[in-house]
Amino acid sequence: MWRPAIPTTSPLTGRVSGVWEVSLYMVTLVIAFASAVLWFQIFPLILASGRIVIGRGRFPNVGSAKMWSMVLLTSMLFALPIVIWDNPSRLYYLALECLMLLSALLITRNSAAYLKAIKITLLLMQSIILIFLIREGLDDFPLDRFIPNASNNGVTSYLILLQVSYCLVLYAIEQRIAFFTAGITLGITIVGGGRGSISAALALLLVNFVFFSANYRVKFRFLKWVLVVVVCSGVIVYMVPILDFFTENTKFGLAIDDAHRIAMIDDYLSKIDGFSLVFGADYNWTVIETDYNGNPHNSYIRAHHMFGLFYLLAVLALPIAIGLKNSRPEIALYALLMNLIILFRAFTEPILFPTLLDLFYFSSSFILMNLSAQPRDTIRVTK
Repeated sequence: MWRPAIPTTSPLTGRVSGVWEVSLYMVTLVIAFASAVLWFQIFPLILASGRIVIGRGRFPNVGSAKMWSMVLLTSMLFALPIVIWDNPSRLYYLALECLMLLSALLITRNSAAYLKAIKITLLLMQSIILIFLIREGLDDFPLDRFIPNASNNGVTSYLILLQVSYCLVLYAIEQRIAFFTAGITLGITIVGGGRGSISAALALLLVNFVFFSANYRVKFRFLKWVLVVVVCSGVIVYMVPILDFFTENTKFGLAIDDAHRIAMIDDYLSKIDGFSLVFGADYNWTVIETDYNGNPHNSYIRAHHMFGLFYLLAVLALPIAIGLKNSRPEIALYALLMNLIILFRAFTEPILFPTLLDLFYFSSSFILMNLSAQPRDTIRVTK
């Protein structure tokens, strides 16, 4: 059975496989972004610049990943003269996005090493959160106190992004399903209480369960169907208590609509005319500026505001490009569903486009676009 080769040396340093090097960089990146401290966020950008300088000449041959990097870069440069005239600070975000694109190209040259690195990063972040919850307790939405001046929505959103990236790469490379880490992620989102993150975590588990049910080892087919029947029966029988639990212990008990986010969307859309549709609208005199300090609480508003329509369309087209590139329908479908989960979560949190966390979105996409996966017969459950 085909397995991805794991180089014995790092493509950047020549030393033994750079799994821990990449893992450390990923963890630094997540912590820097979560801190919301600008000088700390510059640190991983400096590290990225160093990696790119050391790894110059080691970028992969021209292929889908590199082509899409050029598409994204071109989409930003197209609107750059206008957006720079409006706000020169956007040069920082142009540099940030370029560094994330180049870093993603470099660290995904070795897909197996990336898979190990994203798993280590995910487990480490889960462990840090669980240790905090053990010390803090589970009452009164403790994740609101995890990061100073930040809500639990941010913490759980980052975790969803890491979990999706891990699931995508694990399934594409090894055809395995990550139930254990997905279960931990769901538990953490329930403690956090945020409706968006809980919905995303439940959808992630559901997609994994469906693919597990549809493609499992033949010799365990009977046990598979027993498990499917037991799980489905349990959900049906205990549906009311489950719904009561979510209503009483999370923010699902609140109204479904979010007047604050709706007001931000309405205000931003009111600023759009023919010119700003292409080049992005400003926040002037919107509630985004007056009430929320320029935070639109929406990755798509952020993307359009920063670099305009073509950039927004380019980043959203990546999941479609994965499906067109991959010759295996089940991998293309799995990738589409998983990406829809993270894009759903990004609708109410500015976690992407452009941010430091774009590295994970680009990296999993590039691996899925360039991986030459061979047919396999099985899906195995893994931790």
